[in-house]
Amino acid sequence: APLRALPGVSAFALLFGLALHGRRRDSLLALGATAGAFWVALVAQPAGVVAVNDVISTMLATAVAWLAGDNLRQRRLRWAAMEDRARLLEREREDRDRAAVAAERLRIARELHDVVAHSMSVIAVQAGVGRHVIETDAKAARDALGVIESTSRDTLTEMRRMLGVLRDGSEAAATQPMPGLADIPALVAETRRA
Repeated sequence: APLRALPGVSAFALLFGLALHGRRRDSLLALGATAGAFWVALVAQPAGVVAVNDVISTMLATAVAWLAGDNLRQRRLRWAAMEDRARLLEREREDRDRAAVAAERLRIARELHDVVAHSMSVIAVQAGVGRHVIETDAKAARDALGVIESTSRDTLTEMRRMLGVLRDGSEAAATQPMPGLADIPALVAETRRA
């Protein structure tokens, strides 16, 4: 029985599957082999069995099967690349968020250290003065206790302010700003009084 046009529907399905799931180099080799096999099979037919239209339609069907599979494979690859990029961007955003939180915690820790360290230094010096003069100079001891009292109250107020900032998440909760360079003379005067 003579071979009819488009005899290899299974070959088209195989070519489509290889173009969809295989490597491009392998699918191109399969395309060439399939087209060559069909060409040989069509040319080997007796005269008058195969028309030019049969050859063209077979070659076009072979090309369409490969193109459809390759196109779908390319779309899948692009989609996978977009998903990978989205995951990467999400990880980068999470890393930036973690870094921002760590930087804010470090800033708060520094502020707490600055407030507490200065105040504790003043309190320690005044407590030492008070202990040293309590027997000989009651007024100096009372003054030292007064400085300890006001410094500890100021420190507690500042600690509450900072905790309010932490709870509210904004500087709007602050009742007064942290001391800056302009406040150095007042801080020096307070330390001298101590």
